[in-house]
Amino acid sequence: MFYRFNTLKHGEFDNRGDNMENRLKIAIQKSGRLTEKSVELLADCGFHFQISSRKLISPSSNAPIDLFYLRNSDIPRFISMNKCDLGIIGENILEEYYDVKEFEKILRLPFGDCRISLAFPENKIPQSIQDINGKVIATSYPKILKRELTRLGIEVQIITLSGSIEIAPTMEICDGIFDIVSTGSTLKAHGLIEYKSLFHSEVILFKKKGDWDETKLKTVNTLKVRVQSILKAKNSRYLMMNAPASKIDEIVKLIPGMESPSIIQLSTDATKVAIHGVIETNDMWNTIEKLKENGASSILVTPIEKVLE
Repeated sequence: MFYRFNTLKHGEFDNRGDNMENRLKIAIQKSGRLTEKSVELLADCGFHFQISSRKLISPSSNAPIDLFYLRNSDIPRFISMNKCDLGIIGENILEEYYDVKEFEKILRLPFGDCRISLAFPENKIPQSIQDINGKVIATSYPKILKRELTRLGIEVQIITLSGSIEIAPTMEICDGIFDIVSTGSTLKAHGLIEYKSLFHSEVILFKKKGDWDETKLKTVNTLKVRVQSILKAKNSRYLMMNAPASKIDEIVKLIPGMESPSIIQLSTDATKVAIHGVIETNDMWNTIEKLKENGASSILVTPIEKVLE
């Protein structure tokens, strides 16, 4: 598989004379739901990688960056040992198996988020959180479970399993489980009901705490700016509309965007203007409805590929 994006500006990165010490080493999941998303994100940032299923290292052809494909649980270990510089991983792995105080979370990434929840058989749903006291809970995340229940003043007996968590109540191994939930369909298939989410996990770009040399720091800063521009674009839409000139002040308040929107006088109607701006996707429909209430018409909303502030 070959990922390619627009060529970087000449001179922005110069690989001549690079050695392994100067190159930024990024650890990502060897195989799984985060692998392709991680590579796609880096490709969107303009970095070219030759991907091979037979190799565990993919060097970039246009930047001093190398990808290392590791097991999830090994990614923090390699960073802790200074064998890799950055890692992309779910917070649940970092929180469960490592001391998070050793690491610095740089960015939260827009894929792979999930929740870890308590779930019980349909006929054994607790009436209140206090009813969980003394019950037997099976999980692959005993550290997170114990920490979160301690905060709630709850004590349970924890059984640690490495897989097949959903079947444990049916086998009468436990009263309930604490496991990753995305859609809830797997729980339903095993006769379980999600009872309470205790931990929300996002995918993060992280590093070991401490300073870098200037060469790697420059590469990291470039990477960070590019990722942030992509994240900002995913959460924004470009908005164009016609509106009464008398309503400019009201409409500008609705779409402040990154800066003030652009206002252009229509050549065919002196009473109207064209307004261009940026809105956030999380409140897009409410904003559009308010714009229409203020006389906006011919509203056009388009995706944004990159946002550099």
